[in-house]
Amino acid sequence: MNHSSQETILVTGASGLVGSHILNTLKSSNARIVATCRHIPADADKRFEWISCDILDITALENLFHNVDKVYHCAALIAIDSKERKKMLQANTEGTANVVNAALACNVKKLLHVSSVAAIGESNGENKIISEDIPWKNADASAYGLSKHLGEIEVWRGITEGLPAAIINPSIILGCSDWDNGSSQIFKTIYNGLGWYTPGKHGFVDAQDVARIAVMLMNSDITGQRFIVSGANIPFREVFIKIANAFGKKPPSKKVNKFLSELAWRASYVACAFTGKPSILTKYSARTAMATVEYNNSKLFQYFPDFRYTDIDESIKRIGDEYKKRYQF
Repeated sequence: MNHSSQETILVTGASGLVGSHILNTLKSSNARIVATCRHIPADADKRFEWISCDILDITALENLFHNVDKVYHCAALIAIDSKERKKMLQANTEGTANVVNAALACNVKKLLHVSSVAAIGESNGENKIISEDIPWKNADASAYGLSKHLGEIEVWRGITEGLPAAIINPSIILGCSDWDNGSSQIFKTIYNGLGWYTPGKHGFVDAQDVARIAVMLMNSDITGQRFIVSGANIPFREVFIKIANAFGKKPPSKKVNKFLSELAWRASYVACAFTGKPSILTKYSARTAMATVEYNNSKLFQYFPDFRYTDIDESIKRIGDEYKKRYQF
């Protein structure tokens, strides 16, 4: 089939949380949509052209990028366990460098890179309000945050070499996907019963909103910019209660103090050493859950003043219903 007169859009990590939502947003497009991931899901949407590809395979990547107009780079390894550091650096840093190089070599018209707020520096103030221009500090970073920060550096390199690109930095993404991975584990943990909550606060955003913003940026003339994508700054307890209510489960009622939090992640570390299974609770995740962090999302509205984020209650209700249908409970 000759695709020369038809715009071609490629999505890496198409089976993941963000990638799948971007595909869904693009489903009515007249463009040729190429969806790539390492393992094509059994229920892959046949409206798209699915191709198995590992972003660490440089040759396969360059062959794939020929005649591609736009690339949404969503492929990433999300792991809380620091033992996965080497794999995350390979996937999120080296893999992104490969995507940037292939895009440059094949004259891709624009790249939209999905990063994370974990790649942004932390505020020194007691009330931590994070914006796009806060300088990066390596000392307090998680392995995931470091890998995404280094990945962003590769995108900035590509921009200086002439690649039109924009970056989005989502906060904690709420959406229906494989709930054994990434931020979707929140839903599984609460469905299985969570009695404790932390006093921390963080940014949350609907996966559908992340996808809408990604497409808006791709279709704009904006390049060389990064944007925090976060719908609201909400206490963890409030989010946990909303998810529990969506599943008809008992909401968490016991507050974790700093001492218990430190004790819990250490106990989890020891348990994992015996079982060999990674834990959602680590030193970094425990301390993040205790911290009050807020994200300034105002930059996006300077470019898209009419955009509105989905209300958190609406998001969680919809996602809860999607999980009920997905896992049949």
